[in-house]
Amino acid sequence: MDEMMMISLGGRHVDATIEVHDLQFVVAPAIEETFPLLEEIWYGQVDRLHVDTYKKLRGADGYAIELKDTPQEREVDLYLANVGGYVPAFFGEVHQVGLFVVESEKAAKKRALTDLLDGADLKHVDNVYTVQDKLVTLDGSTKYIHLTPTGDPYDLKPDWNGFMRLRK
Repeated sequence: MDEMMMISLGGRHVDATIEVHDLQFVVAPAIEETFPLLEEIWYGQVDRLHVDTYKKLRGADGYAIELKDTPQEREVDLYLANVGGYVPAFFGEVHQVGLFVVESEKAAKKRALTDLLDGADLKHVDNVYTVQDKLVTLDGSTKYIHLTPTGDPYDLKPDWNGFMRLRK
C-alpha cells in the first residue's frame, strides 16, 4: 500500500564545506523504494546521499491524511513550515519543521512562529509551502491529499532516525 512519507535527506554538494540537507514528500509503499527517485531529485552528490529521518504521514494537526486520485474541495490546506532561529549555546542557525492545516500561507507562518523553536532568538520562517505542491510519486502520477478533521493530536515524531545510505 502506498503511503505519503516525509523524508529528511543529507549529503554533500561539490561547493559546500559542510553537509547539506533537504526535505522531500514521496508516495511509496516502503522507504527503500524511494531511493532511486530521491537520487534523481537530489541536487548534490548522490554517492554520499542518505536518509536522516522519515515519517509516514497519516495525519497532521488534528486531521487524517489520505491520498486519492482526485482533488478534494476544502477551505484549508496542509502546509509545511521551516522555522529558523538562534540558541546561544549553539553555533549557527537551528531549525524546526512543522505541518499545519490552515487556510493560507500567512496563517501557516503565524502558527509556525508560535508553535516551533520554543526559546530561540530571532525566530523567522525560512520556508513555507503547501505539501501538495511538493508531493512526488514513484511513477510520476498525481496523488491528491485529502484532509478529514479528527481532532487527533499532532505528532511529528519520526518513524525512524539515523543514517541510512541510499547506495551501499
